[in-house]
Amino acid sequence: MRRVLGWLMCAIGTVGCAGSPPIVKSDVVGATAAFDGFPPQALEGIVYAQALFDGDYEDTFGTDLVTRGVVPVHVTMQLRGQGQENAQILIKPGRMDARLYLIDGTALPHVTADEVAGALKEKFAREVRQHAFQGGLLGSEPNEGYLFFSLQSEGEFEAQGRAVRHDVDGIQRRLDLTHSLLAFDVMVEDTPKAFYVGIQR
Repeated sequence: MRRVLGWLMCAIGTVGCAGSPPIVKSDVVGATAAFDGFPPQALEGIVYAQALFDGDYEDTFGTDLVTRGVVPVHVTMQLRGQGQENAQILIKPGRMDARLYLIDGTALPHVTADEVAGALKEKFAREVRQHAFQGGLLGSEPNEGYLFFSLQSEGEFEAQGRAVRHDVDGIQRRLDLTHSLLAFDVMVEDTPKAFYVGIQR
């Protein structure tokens, strides 16, 4: 996986969002390459994770978050396998070091539900907070919700269905969000374990 991340981060770039005021600003890393996506599930020990970019997320939140500079990724986590009954694995979104790697190598940082909600009208903010991934103690039942990632910087993004168009320095790239890689850390038996899971198509 280090080789994969090394490939993703092989050049420097910037990103941003066109049309709406930014929610969060950030510097990012960029590269270009043809790629067909990553496996959309991961199992590390007894911890199982799945990630999904739902093209109909606007129905959930009542607004287009991508044009506001935020990519919502639906995450499901649970315990599977022998020993899950005795495991004590606590997940906190703010301590997962979550990041989303786009196909051009752009590393999008995690932003909290409160940060996203704070830039929205109250009726949309309620939906963001309600559907956000809350984390907690993992068990055999799915623990699910949305993590949010910032597109903000000096470039321009435009939503195109399940893809975004990325304009930087006059160069235009079309990035399929379902070819992204979600990365985050989980504490398993007091040891941090890195997870890498592709976005489900």
